[in-house]
Amino acid sequence: MKEITILCVEDESDARDKLSGFLSKNFGVVYSASDGIEGLEVFKTEKPDIIITDIQMPLMNGLEMAEEIRKENADVPIIITTGYDDEKYLVGSIDIGAMKYIKKPVDIKKLRSLLSEVALNIIQQKEKAKKDRLLRLVMENSAEFYLITDLEKIYYINTAFLHYIGYEDMAEIGTKTSALENVNILKDGSGYCGADLRNWLKKAAAEGLDEAVLKMQGAGKLKSEAKNFLVRINKVEEESSVLVSMVDISNLEASTVMRETPAMVDPLTGVVNRQKFVEELDRELYRVQRYTRPLCLILFDIDGFSEINERYGRQVGDSIIKEIAHLVKQNVRVVDTFARYGGEEFVVLAPETDLNGGFALADKIRGKIERQQFSHVGRVTCSFGVTEYVLLQSRDLLIKTADDALYMAKSRGRNRVEKVAFL
Repeated sequence: MKEITILCVEDESDARDKLSGFLSKNFGVVYSASDGIEGLEVFKTEKPDIIITDIQMPLMNGLEMAEEIRKENADVPIIITTGYDDEKYLVGSIDIGAMKYIKKPVDIKKLRSLLSEVALNIIQQKEKAKKDRLLRLVMENSAEFYLITDLEKIYYINTAFLHYIGYEDMAEIGTKTSALENVNILKDGSGYCGADLRNWLKKAAAEGLDEAVLKMQGAGKLKSEAKNFLVRINKVEEESSVLVSMVDISNLEASTVMRETPAMVDPLTGVVNRQKFVEELDRELYRVQRYTRPLCLILFDIDGFSEINERYGRQVGDSIIKEIAHLVKQNVRVVDTFARYGGEEFVVLAPETDLNGGFALADKIRGKIERQQFSHVGRVTCSFGVTEYVLLQSRDLLIKTADDALYMAKSRGRNRVEKVAFL
């Protein structure tokens, strides 16, 4: 109890000395004052934890002093002592939110019991406030992102997260969760929702989601600068809000990719190989079957590639494959899977894309390749087959349908895109 400070306001010197002496033995620093004006000045200067005050005093009585104190601190415990039984003072004590109204002479044992209870509560509040300050200090200086929100208002957001959504300080956004709309979700664990962060959090809360991995594009950032974050959502029951924390795991995922590179990356082009493509396709098929979302597959190969090899040699052929892979990689989305399927054949898996969208993407890539000047040979063209996944269609049948569309493009003159819908 020695960390608790008390202000004792009493105009009778004997009563004040007696009460101050008792308090000093049981608690920490005890401040004393002989009237309301002096008591108010001491309170403003020393900020005591508890106030014990008489009512009837010269210059400013205890109730008037308490009213002024309440303007400074609405929560500080105030205990009223009085030798009067006047109903007016009792009502006044209630009006200023006094904790206790005690008749004189004060029963020291009862006062000690009351003060011990109040002091224990203050100590617990101080400990909680200290922990909260330390937690805020840690969050404020962390590179991780922290957000406390009820999904309608922002109660707290740390500096790192604030900068990521494109603001310098809280004054710019107030409590508006609309500020979170500056962040785009390119990919999550279950689907490519294409939502902003605000709507994604609402969706996650509605589904009871407590953890996810997101690919996010921050305010003012390019898609190529998007990073992967491990997101945790914890309910703060007493405040009807959630604590959202986000850890950048891009480097961790990059190191995992480095360890897996020999198994999943084509050594010639640097794009993923057929094995990895099949893994991604199986993952996407599970997602679209569960969420009924569109999924497009594009299969293409280099026109007349065997003639190029015969005329210019295999080394030139390999250089063309590498150039095409580099060109296509620059023209697909972050969420797309682009792979070398085998030889001069490539594949693009495009989530959240229907047949017409896949056709447009394939034709864009076709045009880029046609206009490119390739080393040694100049102009090179490719033919494309496009299809869209249909519910319950197997992986092999999906690939075969795209291959049928590619064969159609070849038979109709090459350097073109054909689309086939499985019926």
